[in-house]
Amino acid sequence: MHLTPKWPFKIAVPFETEEVRNGIRRGNAALEVFHNLNTEFGFVPVFAIAGRGSFPTASGSQGIDTTLKLIATKSLSDRETDRLHVNFAWRRNGGREEGERRNSYFAAIGYSRVFSSKTVLVADYVHEQELEKGKAAQFIELGLRQSLIPGTILSLGAGAGIGKDAPDFRVTLGIQLGF
Repeated sequence: MHLTPKWPFKIAVPFETEEVRNGIRRGNAALEVFHNLNTEFGFVPVFAIAGRGSFPTASGSQGIDTTLKLIATKSLSDRETDRLHVNFAWRRNGGREEGERRNSYFAAIGYSRVFSSKTVLVADYVHEQELEKGKAAQFIELGLRQSLIPGTILSLGAGAGIGKDAPDFRVTLGIQLGF
């Protein structure tokens, strides 16, 4: 969805809550706005910013969490089939509980390869601070984005955790609908 051509936005509503802690379900609905700052030229990558608000929608959720992202993407070939991505994000935990961070960060470096007008392969390394103070997780992930019909994209990814704080693995499934 777009507010204007340069300001697309997305709404995320969990169909299953994010976690259960002490028998209380926690989950958030979110609204994110994205803006391209420039177009790629020469050695200068595309830069974009995104802002996200996550609103408590399940019992046990509280406070509005905010995220600010800086995104850079650079084509590695003239055909623009190979791209390098670097993302940084700062998160503010508005509903902080005892033992949780008020602020955390996320960083990722990734590579994508366009195989066809409908299929993109993505590989990345992710480092993110967990909400719990003193914990951070790293992942190596591999995923596919597949255009199903115009305006609809299916994403599927799997990642292996690295280090003692990371889960052994995680699987991500996404459906993007354009309006």
